[in-house]
Amino acid sequence: MGLQRYPLSPAIWGAGEEIRLTHVVQAALFTDFDANRATSYIDVDLEANPLTGSWRVRYNGAVIGTVPAEDRARFPDIERVHKSLLRPGTTAELRFNAATGQFDVAVILPPTQLAVPRNDTPAGAWVLPPGDMMVIDTAAGEFSAEELEMLSPGQWLVALHRIADTVVAVYDGRVLGGFTGDDALDLVEFVEEATALGAPEVYARTVLIDAMAALDVASPGEGPVLVPALSVPDTRPRRPWSVVDFPDGSWAVTVEHDYATDPDEEVKPLHTARYVSLTGGDRPAEMAAPTEIFGIVDDTPAPDPDPEPAPAPAPEPDPTPTESFADLHSARLAGFAPQHSWSGAGDYLTEVEKVQLRRQQRAQAASGLETEGHHRAPDRTLQHFIAERDGVTPAD
Repeated sequence: MGLQRYPLSPAIWGAGEEIRLTHVVQAALFTDFDANRATSYIDVDLEANPLTGSWRVRYNGAVIGTVPAEDRARFPDIERVHKSLLRPGTTAELRFNAATGQFDVAVILPPTQLAVPRNDTPAGAWVLPPGDMMVIDTAAGEFSAEELEMLSPGQWLVALHRIADTVVAVYDGRVLGGFTGDDALDLVEFVEEATALGAPEVYARTVLIDAMAALDVASPGEGPVLVPALSVPDTRPRRPWSVVDFPDGSWAVTVEHDYATDPDEEVKPLHTARYVSLTGGDRPAEMAAPTEIFGIVDDTPAPDPDPEPAPAPAPEPDPTPTESFADLHSARLAGFAPQHSWSGAGDYLTEVEKVQLRRQQRAQAASGLETEGHHRAPDRTLQHFIAERDGVTPAD
């Protein structure tokens, strides 16, 4: 295939993640494996498929299955291997399923954050195979607790140096820690055996989780490996500080915020300040009121009041008329009695009385009362109206 193989640790301290393959090529498996054997473990390579984003799984150069794209996406660190033009290799479990009459294949990979070492080894250095967990006594090392936190979580390649009757783990030129008891005796034996086999330097995989460090190592008799360097480095910070060189010869030192500041000296808002969360979260406990005087205000909105019931609709009027317009006006005018106006006493009418007279004449005409035609005698009508107003019987 042309690309150099980059061996991945299939598990960390014996624990790995199994990913079932899809599109398994049964013909290739029946050619090389016996169906009567229960389980086999084989070395496979992961080939990137740029069209689907999946991994083609190859065994002895032949494709035997596919790792789905969603599973490949969970291991972003392995992309560093592809970008470094190397071929990641791991272990696969092969098992014959008697119920289906086919082989089931699963690729074994370590946890996602521990899949690829975050550093490299010198050219030609031997890396002991993974196996048992051996805890490193970091209290005897040169790294502070803050520096160990910066290295967590991650898989690191550390050098093993024998000093008298023990072995120390060295990372980046500094002592990471030592070993005691049976672990120290076993490591002395491993280092001596690898050196006798011709190893110029002996390295082992180290896992740091929450500032706790431990080797993942086995005897070199199980097969040490050469781990090539990656051209794409890990971008996560390894130490809380870094030195930047500028073209003019000057330099600067940058320090991580959490490492350079004291949490007790950080500026925090007063407990009386209004808390605003962009994510809608509750007020943090460290920003709570120090006493009961300044209690946390409940910002929960009050429930909306129940809506008032809608008023009953008014009954619609009956469109069928029961009386004519003329009958209504006649009934209203039957009990009409013009009020006397002392200011209009005499032989003349006031303006109000003139209006009342005209309304009475129009009402009589509309009700069909006998009139003297369209040109009624205004004098006679006026005399009758004045007589009625003064309580005198009009003369004919």
